[in-house]
Amino acid sequence: MMERTGHCLCEATHYTVTTDAKFGIRCYCGDCRRLSGAGSVAQFAFPAATVTIEGPLKHHFGTADSGNALNFGFCGDCGSPIMKTTTRAEGLIFIYAGSMENTDGLPPLRPVFEEQRPPWDVPLAT
Repeated sequence: MMERTGHCLCEATHYTVTTDAKFGIRCYCGDCRRLSGAGSVAQFAFPAATVTIEGPLKHHFGTADSGNALNFGFCGDCGSPIMKTTTRAEGLIFIYAGSMENTDGLPPLRPVFEEQRPPWDVPLAT
């Protein structure tokens, strides 16, 4: 088990996670694309009881196309995305990978809502 920490851009909001991620996703849904300003957003699911968030956190509540309730958490000062919860995954908090200090040892990302992937967001051939 690895303790993980992270924070927003201005460092006013920070968190600690005291367990390993259950799984990781790369989400292509419209909400996540708007949240990230990109074609997708990488996020990792942790049991809610193992996540401690400190500092100003502003919330945006919404409803997914599936009907699930969504709660997006952003730094209350700089607006950086920090976390998300959804009724589709009760008891889990999704932490945005871009806010993490150390991403070593995280599970591979599995794509979700890939049918909404923008045509310009494709991996480059190596």
